[in-house]
Amino acid sequence: MSGYPDGGYDSPGQLSPQELAAARSAAQLPGVLLLLTGLLSLIGSVWGLIQLPQVPAQMDDAIARIDADPNIPQEQKDGWRNLLTQARDAAAHPAAWVGYALGIGSSLVVLLGGYKLVTLSGRALPIAGSVLAMIPCTVGCCCVLGVPAGFWALVVLSRADVKAAIAAGRALPPADPDAQYLR
Repeated sequence: MSGYPDGGYDSPGQLSPQELAAARSAAQLPGVLLLLTGLLSLIGSVWGLIQLPQVPAQMDDAIARIDADPNIPQEQKDGWRNLLTQARDAAAHPAAWVGYALGIGSSLVVLLGGYKLVTLSGRALPIAGSVLAMIPCTVGCCCVLGVPAGFWALVVLSRADVKAAIAAGRALPPADPDAQYLR
């Protein structure tokens, strides 16, 4: 017994087809937005990881161009040199690789959470993906899309009909006996 009153969201088989359709409809758009946030963040993280080895050489080239330009005052040259040197050192540090790897991991959680929300096949991964989508350092600039998508997904996941639809989907026996271990 779960402690919920009879007819609660963990009682499978209590949903009418209309209620199930309403739950699917409510979860569709926030789930797609989470998918989009995760996909864009994943592309950005992979692209950044690919470009990372080239950044120190690019910063050195930029410093050389600034030093060679006679139209830039020495104070500005010093400021730019300092800024570009810091960027070069940050890109060469091993923590940059770890940061991009964590970005890829969080993007995958957001992506899978969006998929699970669209298919109404679980709550834990959509909740984790929604929270990660709302944190700017986990999805980068995609937080502009991730904050509203994550908030909306959390609101949808708290609805009783969505909870019931997820519970009903989990209560169905799998067509393949081994599929229960793949959920």
